[in-house]
Amino acid sequence: MPRRFLAVLACLLPLLCVPLTAGAVNDVADHRSEVTETSPRGTWLHERLASLGDVDWFRFRLKHDKYSRIRLGDLAADYALALYDASGERLAKVDADGIKFEQIYKRLHAGRYFVKVWAPHGEVSDSSYVVRFDAIDKGVQVLSKHQFQTDLGDVYVYADVVNNTGHRIAGVDWVFRGYTKSGSVKVQESGTWDVQLKNHAHGPIAAKLPQHADHYTFITTSAGRATAPKVKLAKEVVGQHTYGDTPGVVGYTVRLTNTGEAPVWNPFLGVIYYGDRGKTTDIATQWCSKDRSTVNKLPVGSSCKTGYDFPPGDAPANRAVWRPLAYDHKVPPVST
Repeated sequence: MPRRFLAVLACLLPLLCVPLTAGAVNDVADHRSEVTETSPRGTWLHERLASLGDVDWFRFRLKHDKYSRIRLGDLAADYALALYDASGERLAKVDADGIKFEQIYKRLHAGRYFVKVWAPHGEVSDSSYVVRFDAIDKGVQVLSKHQFQTDLGDVYVYADVVNNTGHRIAGVDWVFRGYTKSGSVKVQESGTWDVQLKNHAHGPIAAKLPQHADHYTFITTSAGRATAPKVKLAKEVVGQHTYGDTPGVVGYTVRLTNTGEAPVWNPFLGVIYYGDRGKTTDIATQWCSKDRSTVNKLPVGSSCKTGYDFPPGDAPANRAVWRPLAYDHKVPPVST
């Protein structure tokens, strides 16, 4: 029945004469056993918690074994996210400090799964939130990306990639194609990000481009199976400070320690900044050094320091994820 007709019909009864808006959200099942519909994957679902005692349950289905990504975003209060199998066993729960988007990334077998959203911290919002369930294909996949132009006019694609190949890889090959409105290729660029990624690990890519393109594709593939020793870097926050005169920006000092069995070349901190729905808004690659100068080789058992700021200066961010990585570790050091 058309929405306009429903509004008129409601106004025939004085006590029910309330406006119906396109943004209206219906409450979903409050218990797992009450869920009767399977929600679609790959789309944002808008819902709202009506009260502190309200709990929202969603059901999703996988036809094949897949690594899956479940996100909770657009939060105006501090909510939590959990994943359950068909029998009701909890498989994962995330509840970051503060009002930040939540994310679960996990390998799942074919079958039915349930997602739970609730407010465990004593506050709900009248605003709706969004939840989404995505199945990730095999390969090196781009989870999110965006183009960015610096004040100097340099153009980059910032991307959050995940290694979903099933093995450790030596790097990521990427191809950028920009298109005209008619669909013809206007610009093409390619390159390799020489960073070892273990299976299911994320990493930030900053691909420099010759020019901006309104319509584009950014395709990533494995640069080959890694044969070098595993990079093992332990990370630890060892300091915190305010960032100059910029209000609200906090700088973190991070120590990286080589806990592997071989030297690590060119260690750095790869920082991915996310927006309200887990989309990449900015990235940073902060090189590691013993004395804040360039160092290329980190022996076994040795440590070095680097850091990152939150939020970044170039774009707003809801959350930051930082990962210790090593760039081009196969190349011998310039100096020792």
